[in-house]
Amino acid sequence: MYDPLAHACVCEGLLPRIIDDVFEEVGRGEGGCVSVSFVELYNNGFYDLCEGGVGGGGGRIEIHESTGVGGRGVHLTGVTRVACTDAGMVHELVRRGNGVRSTSGTALNERSSRSHAVVTIEVEVVVGGEVR
Repeated sequence: MYDPLAHACVCEGLLPRIIDDVFEEVGRGEGGCVSVSFVELYNNGFYDLCEGGVGGGGGRIEIHESTGVGGRGVHLTGVTRVACTDAGMVHELVRRGNGVRSTSGTALNERSSRSHAVVTIEVEVVVGGEVR
């Protein structure tokens, strides 16, 4: 699980390092924008962690599949995408989202996750004057 206190540590996890690297790379180019979504899969449904998750009013998200030419494959509709201007915004979004994830105590862990979480980072960059 993501620990915001570990973010300052040399041994931080994969997600905090990816977030920092994304913004470092975007800053090296001609510009760009980053948007982030954070969902959990709990009890066979997807819930928006940017909008409060299962218990905080985050509505159930619909899952669809587009298989035709130009289709998007499997995708979710109704997911909040947050435009982020720096890595700190994403770290805070992940921290808040983790705070509303579905958890319950077990014999070994009093705050065990009861869901799977997916953070999606969408990056558009400007290359040669074109957004990609």
